[in-house]
Amino acid sequence: MTLHFYFAKRFFISFLIVAFAFLVLIFMIDFIEHLRSFRGQDVAFVEILELVALNVPSSLHQTLPLMMILCSIMLFLGLSKSNEFAVSYRH
Repeated sequence: MTLHFYFAKRFFISFLIVAFAFLVLIFMIDFIEHLRSFRGQDVAFVEILELVALNVPSSLHQTLPLMMILCSIMLFLGLSKSNEFAVSYRH
């Protein structure tokens, strides 16, 4: 059971890293897109940030399958790199 918790903890850490990277990337791209669409209009900077913050959860939800695949790959590469993935088999 301890091994399961260890893998879950490592998976959760890799998920947080990947999710944060996607969050920053989505926020920046959406922010630039909103700045471009509201160019020339009298819209406050804070209002654009609010719109972007409201769009980010939807975008993260759409990219969740990709994030899960990437964090799984990150987990298994990290385990194999540190030789923790090699498990001995006994009869």
